[in-house]
Amino acid sequence: MLRNTSGLLAVVALLSLVPLAAFGQQTEDPALVPKPIPAKYKTMKNPVSGIESIRYGGMLFSSQCAMCHGKAGKGDGDLAQRFELKIPDFSDPAVQKQRTDGEYFYIIIEGHGRMRGQGERFKDHNWDLVNYIRSLAR
Repeated sequence: MLRNTSGLLAVVALLSLVPLAAFGQQTEDPALVPKPIPAKYKTMKNPVSGIESIRYGGMLFSSQCAMCHGKAGKGDGDLAQRFELKIPDFSDPAVQKQRTDGEYFYIIIEGHGRMRGQGERFKDHNWDLVNYIRSLAR
């Protein structure tokens, strides 16, 4: 016994055009959720200081980080805009107060959310990046 199935087929066809996420809450990829920062990094002291460190960190930031973080560290780089990434504004003192130097160090070496760890790439200059980031809020 076949009844008029054209209405049912039309509904099925329409539903196939609607993303399944519209019917439920989207979940973020677990690999992109930032891992908690270990306690030892929260209290870690920055062993590097000085204007040369800030200058070197600025050179690294300009060439390696600005594409996402923006030239002035406002989180408005080209890639951040293109992919609609939410990146903190390092020029805002309130944002800076939310992290210790050790936490920034950890994020640089291990990554955070979509940002991959850069520790091996920058080797001994991770603290220079921390110092430069700190200088952006001054």
